[in-house]
Amino acid sequence: MPLFDSDFLKKLEYLSLVSRRLFRGSLLAQRRTMQTGGGIEFADHREYSHGDDFRHLDWNVFARHGEMLLKRFQEEEDLHVYLLLDCSRSMAFGSPP
Repeated sequence: MPLFDSDFLKKLEYLSLVSRRLFRGSLLAQRRTMQTGGGIEFADHREYSHGDDFRHLDWNVFARHGEMLLKRFQEEEDLHVYLLLDCSRSMAFGSPP
């Protein structure tokens, strides 16, 4: 007796297709967040505060306008999905609605 019936496997395949549409791929750092941080895509500027890292200073803006602004970048993160199935005998009790 197979563990999963064909109807369940079709539904599982559908979930795989839907998740491929939501995210660009299965490589690392493919999902963008609304947070700013250590990504590579530019998000915006913010004013320099004492103690900030000079490596993030936008030197082009400083040269043109004399303003000390830091570059902020769009942070990217991995998406972790966990699927847990309870295949114990207790799940076979009764009939579905």
